[in-house]
Amino acid sequence: MTPEEYLTRRVLRPLGIVGVDFREDAHGNPLLASGFRLTALQWARLGELILGGGKYRGRQIVRSEHLAECFRGTHINPMFGMGFA
Repeated sequence: MTPEEYLTRRVLRPLGIVGVDFREDAHGNPLLASGFRLTALQWARLGELILGGGKYRGRQIVRSEHLAECFRGTHINPMFGMGFA
């Protein structure tokens, strides 16, 4: 499974987010670190997941410790935590 497939199946689809427009490189490969385009409603659903500590409408979608990693920088770049921090 590619990272794009994993993100789509395990995170986006359970949030009801489908048809995501991933940014791509010159060869058509998704640039996950560059992001994707979402509607306001889709961003709100992603925000609910974050505010819920990985839960969305009572269902655990992302383990809270994995979600926390999205906001933690690294020693190489303390200001970057998987695009959120």
